[in-house]
Amino acid sequence: MLDFRCVRFPGLISAFTIPSGGTSDYGPEMLHAAAKKEAYACFVRQDAQIPFMAMPDAVTALLRLARAERPSFDALGLQCN
Repeated sequence: MLDFRCVRFPGLISAFTIPSGGTSDYGPEMLHAAAKKEAYACFVRQDAQIPFMAMPDAVTALLRLARAERPSFDALGLQCN
């Protein structure tokens, strides 16, 4: 039996990598602009919400999934929020 594991992450925020055109890039773009004390014109409404996750947490989740015992079902798909 194939051990198939997959993860779908929300928007990932890195302190080192600059966003590169994804639909959720406005969050990290705002943080990077604020860190550089630059203005940022956001293109979404003020009350918009979208889940984000810090890159170190995403790496930890992947490593824990890779080390986990094989699940008792045929396929495993996780969405991290």
